[in-house]
Amino acid sequence: YEPSVLSKTDLILENFYEVNMQKQGKTSNTTTSEIVLESLREQIINGILQPQEKLVEAEIARKFGLSRGPVREALRQLAVEGLVDYCPNKGCTVALLSPQDAYEVIFSARQP
Repeated sequence: YEPSVLSKTDLILENFYEVNMQKQGKTSNTTTSEIVLESLREQIINGILQPQEKLVEAEIARKFGLSRGPVREALRQLAVEGLVDYCPNKGCTVALLSPQDAYEVIFSARQP
């Protein structure tokens, strides 16, 4: 018997459900895209999703059991925040941030 090792997909999905459960306790007005946004943001900030790693909208939606709409909306917001680079007809990748950019993004994301 080999101990199971969690894949990156398992970690992302586990984090998604954890954030979702926390949000349900706080407010019932949280949208699915906000939950996906917070989950992906945490994965990027914590280094689970690596710089320049491709983020495939359909794959993320499938892993979370969602339609592509909420995932697309979350990825657009992450692009606005500077955590994701969007390239038309190619999709999204995790942004490669300078130390100063990372500091600004992390602390602005954590403010209430």
